[in-house]
Amino acid sequence: MNFKPIHYYILFAFAYILFVFHIPDAGYDKYFLISWSKSMMDSGFSNIYTNPEVNNHPLLLYILKAFTFLFHSSSEINLVSINYIKAFYILFDFLTLGFVVHVLHKNKTSIHFIWLLILNPAFWYNTLIWIQCDTIHTFFIFLSLYFALTNKIHLCSIAMALALATKLQAIIFFPLLLLIVLPQLRLHPKKTIETVIVFIATLFIIMLPFLIKGTFTPSISAIATRSLDFYPKLSVSAYNFWYLLFHSPNNLPDSLSFLGLTYKHWGLMLFGSFLVVLLILLRKSFTIKDEDQKLSYIFLVFTLNAILFFYFNTQMHERYIHPAVLFGGLYAIFSKRLEVYTLVSIGYLLNLESVMQILPYMNKSFYNVYHLFFFNPIFISILILAATIFAFIRVYKLYNQ
Repeated sequence: MNFKPIHYYILFAFAYILFVFHIPDAGYDKYFLISWSKSMMDSGFSNIYTNPEVNNHPLLLYILKAFTFLFHSSSEINLVSINYIKAFYILFDFLTLGFVVHVLHKNKTSIHFIWLLILNPAFWYNTLIWIQCDTIHTFFIFLSLYFALTNKIHLCSIAMALALATKLQAIIFFPLLLLIVLPQLRLHPKKTIETVIVFIATLFIIMLPFLIKGTFTPSISAIATRSLDFYPKLSVSAYNFWYLLFHSPNNLPDSLSFLGLTYKHWGLMLFGSFLVVLLILLRKSFTIKDEDQKLSYIFLVFTLNAILFFYFNTQMHERYIHPAVLFGGLYAIFSKRLEVYTLVSIGYLLNLESVMQILPYMNKSFYNVYHLFFFNPIFISILILAATIFAFIRVYKLYNQ
């Protein structure tokens, strides 16, 4: 059968419907979602930030509000019913897959390569098992990159605004996207002003309910401060660079100093330095003529950006490397090289499972597997470091061609 994009879109729609009828139980973070949902139903959406525990950005709270429409009263939201929030989160996984199919078809690349993502447990685990939402801002970053590459600057700015309204971590992709659209903005100075206006207007519309209700200022303050230094540790279960230096970085504050600087600032300096390098490398994409090679190069740079952010910064959660799976998969598809994608996927999956430990819930015989070497934080950190090294070697070779 000659599969077309529409066949995959139908497949994803059907798979999503099946998922809605059989949503698995989730582990951590249920308490927060239950508490925030109840606050929303009892006190109103515009007053959600009066709950001091709420540290999510507004777009995620809109999704949580949509979830509350399934219930008549807050008493119906409990440890079982909260699992249905996954139906809202996983929708973005399927939207991402659908958009990847569109990109592959548009670039005359076999759409069957989508199975590299579909069959990757690391692509699904964060949403399907954990009840986390990193797939949402990842989708909007991908969308923003697509619009940047197709010279749809206004749509790029809207997608980026939506990404930032979902997760603050999306900001690390802003410099890369800005560099990509810069040639267009230089040619059309008026478009620069329009793009800034569209970006601000998108964020303004998102915050409009808080402005109308009179809770705009405290809400903005909560968004700006609560997601920063919420867990001021060297690592929050992200098996990264800090696990190579310290035995238990999840128990050490990142305010500790070395050579006059805190480890938090060392992490920011390391990531910032690498980001400058990535921006220099990304400029090479302007001169690449072959479309597949150009896309693979850009996706590799975006993969590295996600990995380096996760690997060197402090206060990192295990799931903050999630965008690297999507961009690493896209790099693998367009370059036909699997080493970076394989290493980052395995490292991410092992890190997630080491923290979540869902295997014993499936079969009690798995209780002792976490003592095996491949769940060791140092081994996982080395896997991700290996992915980083392979990626830098590859991008350096492409840069010098």
